[in-house]
Amino acid sequence: MLVLATACGYHHDDNAAVHLAGTGNCTPVDVAAAPETAQLLKDTAARFNGSGAARTRDGTCVVVRVQPVDSPVALRELAGNWPDATRLGPAPVAWVPGSTMWGELLNARLADRHRPPMAPNGTPFARSPLVVALPEDMAGALGAPHRPIAWTDLEQLARDPRGWAAYGHPEWGAFRLGKGNPRWSTTGLDATVAIDASPGSAPGARHLEQSVVYYSDSTLPYFANWARLGKTSPAQARRYLSAAITDERSVVAYNTGHAQDDEFVTGHVTRPAVRLAAIYPNDATIESDNPIIVLDAPWSSPTARAGTRMFTSFALQRATQAKVAAAGFRPGSGALRADLLSRANGVDPTARGASVAPASPAAIELALTHWQSIRRQANLLVLFDVSDSMGDAADPEEPERSTKLALAQPALSAGLDQLAPGDNVGLRIFSTGLPNPVSPNWFDVVPRGPFGTRRDALRKAITALTPRLGSPLYAATRDAYDSVARTADPQRINGVVVLTDGYNEDDHDNKLRPLLAHLAANPGIRVVTIAYSSQADLVTLEKIAQSTNAWNYDASDTNDLADLLPRAFANF
Repeated sequence: MLVLATACGYHHDDNAAVHLAGTGNCTPVDVAAAPETAQLLKDTAARFNGSGAARTRDGTCVVVRVQPVDSPVALRELAGNWPDATRLGPAPVAWVPGSTMWGELLNARLADRHRPPMAPNGTPFARSPLVVALPEDMAGALGAPHRPIAWTDLEQLARDPRGWAAYGHPEWGAFRLGKGNPRWSTTGLDATVAIDASPGSAPGARHLEQSVVYYSDSTLPYFANWARLGKTSPAQARRYLSAAITDERSVVAYNTGHAQDDEFVTGHVTRPAVRLAAIYPNDATIESDNPIIVLDAPWSSPTARAGTRMFTSFALQRATQAKVAAAGFRPGSGALRADLLSRANGVDPTARGASVAPASPAAIELALTHWQSIRRQANLLVLFDVSDSMGDAADPEEPERSTKLALAQPALSAGLDQLAPGDNVGLRIFSTGLPNPVSPNWFDVVPRGPFGTRRDALRKAITALTPRLGSPLYAATRDAYDSVARTADPQRINGVVVLTDGYNEDDHDNKLRPLLAHLAANPGIRVVTIAYSSQADLVTLEKIAQSTNAWNYDASDTNDLADLLPRAFANF
């Protein structure tokens, strides 16, 4: 796989400076919430603050402030006593992760450091069962919705050399799965825990993992690519991906034509050409329950904790839960009807499965360890821009601080550390005038090989990088892609990750359309792009990634790179 760092596609605001609302004489109750529910909780806080419900028995008022923080980021920060308050807001009194599993995982990480647990059981705010989404005709071929389908059925399809031909559809090819990386994705974590806890499906989990086309830090790329490909070629959309492990609400959002990050999924929008059906594996399931967790944290005052409990009660009232239902979730409590949850929108509100939640912290860590041993490994080339502009200030308003290269070097090392020892990875720089007899446009500073034997060499090489001359983006991307293609391993995720802070400066190789056609020729190789700095050519980089059905990460704010590079590597 080739990873290209460019500016397009995925933009993340975890690194933006937080602007806090004033609290006057009231006690602040700071809440860190997963993006899926953060806006709903902000709307709820707006109605709660200043109301009678926001006063304690002794008359003290509280003010709730909600900040969106991805669940894995919040886990990392809480385990470290919340060091990045400038970026993420004050240390929270309450945490609303995407799933109870994140709270249990936090407790496991704290136990490893001989520290007491911080995340007790929370109160579900908005629920969404774990599902497998397939194009409707593919789900029908498996027998849905007339017969129950289990993880073991999917495992059998994944290991069958006939692929979809076993169900009468050779034109669909092999079974191809999309699954979030469980270290970054809520549904990826939930599925990993559920399958590992199921006596029937755990033995065949390796087959399912080996069918993964590529992992991701979220399921957003799978839905976006399905929708984009379906507009021009439904057949191509089906060949791109057979299924994606996701949650019920995401299927509703997709089938109703909404973006995954839309707060509400009602209203008239254009529906996708390739509709999806949700399968609820009946042998092991977990809900993304978005629990409101009152943290047992040393920075939490008794008044703030009491205020959190008051806010939780307010959030479970019927008026708020009606908004939860309008967003495509099942209500956190009560029997409120969610009209969006219907077969017309590809889901089944009556579906039930064998729940394996709650899992213990130790069981979750064991499941992640098992996943690491059976996951599909990577064959990856990192293509890193060392053109002269990488020597410019990362922040033009503070030129005396870090250069773009100096900011990128530790971020690249941290991103690579997510890889496993058996993953193949190499580091290639690109610029003009490099001492390479094959091409002056690039140079392999660390040739591809097992990460376990190249970790030290990669760290030293990254530290030694210096800015050079121009940016032959097109030629370097084509050659990197071809290098991976020549040695592609069908048992691995093959690709390139490209990081660049600029645009193509090679007058001898400046035709984008032939490059895109070339990259689209081999559907088994991904080019993941990261746009670094506001000078990066966002539109072109997005097209490069889309040509391989991969994703783009937007680090136009250079401070975002430290979080986005690990997300890019989570695709492998």
